[in-house]
Amino acid sequence: CCLALLLLPILFNPERNLTFESIFNPFAQRDFICFILMIAFFYLNFFYLIPEYYLKEKQLIFFVFVIIGLVIVIGIPELYMNHFFRFRHPLHHEDHGRPMHHEPSFFFLFSRNGFLFFIALLISLFIKISGQLKKAEKEKLKAELSFLRAQINPHFLFNSFNTLISFIE
Repeated sequence: CCLALLLLPILFNPERNLTFESIFNPFAQRDFICFILMIAFFYLNFFYLIPEYYLKEKQLIFFVFVIIGLVIVIGIPELYMNHFFRFRHPLHHEDHGRPMHHEPSFFFLFSRNGFLFFIALLISLFIKISGQLKKAEKEKLKAELSFLRAQINPHFLFNSFNTLISFIE
């Protein structure tokens, strides 16, 4: 299921014609690595960074981890591409008469992947904080109910004793 979600951006990318060869396309592999890293950051952020740092008033440490995550999510796929082209393909190579795919500019990749990264960050923050608000509301209602029960119990005992005393007299 998770693999299918990871393949959606590659399958529906309007820039490329999808063929079996595109699975082995280094640009598609770079995007796939980037999406895997974004999903990993989403879950790391949701289950660890937000509860341990953001909600405990340690926002500076939280934002340092966010910047490190951004560098990793954007940097590792680019390092993969540099390694791929340096050791496997010459830069100006034509494969059987077809030119190699032109690489998008780094600014385009940074802005696209950075935008997706911050969308994942905001979604994880929204989900976690709304869950915390619902939990706090539930605890508030529980506290109000126990407070009302504590008020009712003495009155119930007082009224019960008054009823018993009136029957005895």
